[in-house]
Amino acid sequence: MPQSFDKNNGTLLMLDTASNTEKTPSFASRSEGKDGVFCSDHGKYVATAVLKKSSVKISIYDTASGKKIHTETVKNSNSTYFQRIPQILILDKSGRCVVVLGRGIDKAGTLIKTFDFKR
Repeated sequence: MPQSFDKNNGTLLMLDTASNTEKTPSFASRSEGKDGVFCSDHGKYVATAVLKKSSVKISIYDTASGKKIHTETVKNSNSTYFQRIPQILILDKSGRCVVVLGRGIDKAGTLIKTFDFKR
């Protein structure tokens, strides 16, 4: 979980349930985490979203090493898609990320983008 969404500090608090130990890896920039932190289906990866006017920058981190392994920017000329935090699904086994934008925004509809990342 991010330290705080309203006072973002660019870190992530993680609990290893097997060893009951805490880790606090840092993101590459302090702006990461304020627009969402998302965990993969088996916990191997986390993603951060940073919303811009007409895009969202998604960074994927390996939870074991804490290193950023992929960055992807999803763009669209309709800025309405970027007025709400996206839903991001990360699939461990396939190394695929699904980004859902505009869900619940009547004037935009739903935009779904996928991309693969190096595992």
